[in-house]
Amino acid sequence: MVHTYMEKLMKQKKVKARMTPSKSWTIHRLKRDEKRHAEGVEWQRCETFSEVHYSVKLLRKGVSELLRSKVNEAKKGENANDTMQITDGI
Repeated sequence: MVHTYMEKLMKQKKVKARMTPSKSWTIHRLKRDEKRHAEGVEWQRCETFSEVHYSVKLLRKGVSELLRSKVNEAKKGENANDTMQITDGI
């Protein structure tokens, strides 16, 4: 009886873990790394430290957007030609 009562209390009560300095720094480091990768810039060691290499993902994203815009422009042109042919035929 007492055991089950204690289990219920433990499930209801949310115990906060104490934040130690090592945990704090670990969380800080993880957040910092997430922010760096979210921007899409990767820092790599090069001959000169000042060189910045953008990630391949960011470059691919730019290329795919460029191609997508070209395809959309072509589709718009085709649709315009189709509507002109339909209106001319009627």
